[in-house]
Amino acid sequence: MLFLSGITSDLTAQRNSNIGYYTIESECLGSELDGSITLRAWGTGRNRFDAVDQAKKNALREVIFKGIRKGSPECNQRPLLPEVNAEMKYEDFFNRFFSDRTDDYKKFCSGKDERLDNKIFRRGMGDSKMVTYSVIVRVLRAELKDYLAGGFSPQREPAEINLPSVGIVRQEKINWEYEIEPVSVGTQGTYLIKVWSYSRNPELAIEQAKRNAVHGVIFKGFGGISGVPGQHPLADSPNLEVEQAEFFRNFFANGGKYMKFVNITNDGSVAAEDRLKIGKEYKIGVVVSVNVAGLRRDLEEAGIIRSLGSGT
Repeated sequence: MLFLSGITSDLTAQRNSNIGYYTIESECLGSELDGSITLRAWGTGRNRFDAVDQAKKNALREVIFKGIRKGSPECNQRPLLPEVNAEMKYEDFFNRFFSDRTDDYKKFCSGKDERLDNKIFRRGMGDSKMVTYSVIVRVLRAELKDYLAGGFSPQREPAEINLPSVGIVRQEKINWEYEIEPVSVGTQGTYLIKVWSYSRNPELAIEQAKRNAVHGVIFKGFGGISGVPGQHPLADSPNLEVEQAEFFRNFFANGGKYMKFVNITNDGSVAAEDRLKIGKEYKIGVVVSVNVAGLRRDLEEAGIIRSLGSGT
């Protein structure tokens, strides 16, 4: 049975001479309840095979960088890499990942549901002729998430590719997927911050909140609210986490130095309204205290960031 509903408006909107250069948004058809999702994806190529391969790449790209926002709500709408400009920041990694020579991306597209949905149209003449197809494909989202958390292909040497911001260093399996908001200003340069973390295990989310809070203060900062000023990120370079990858790998390791600068408040208790079930995961809000002044001083002394009075 072909899944054809909902494509009419897409055809009308995209039937133009630029279709070969425009990607139609992938559509969620459902979750398989095993960490994989079934999508209708679109691809354009010189022939059917090229178009199908491009559709798979487009589907994976949206899962990684955009999230799946169209179709059934069963698919996770959050991207695996919410980091701003991640595709550009890790360009070398993803050039290899999507390369037709390595075919790494194909490991995360199961052929179980794969089938051609519909051939939409052709454009161009002779050798420049292009065709666009929609394809039903199953994306192994859970496996892809683990792969990105490791930061390298298991078939390569671990040192070849390093993605510290994608997630955790392999041993700790950290996932930098969180939101932070200020609560109040404490004493001696501390901030009370509410950290929203995601996990299938609520207890792990609570513990991860401490790492996320320190990570957010260093690399993201946060906006202010009434009576509480915002905080710019301590990092003085947008590429600091990559440039100082070894330092931060050790800093955020289990039992790492980050623990000196953060404490859970209220004995880690979580209010009922701060424990939300989203699909298979929990979204947990935890209030922590971060010693921002001490953290800044430590990073300055380690030569990781410049001091405020350096003038450089």
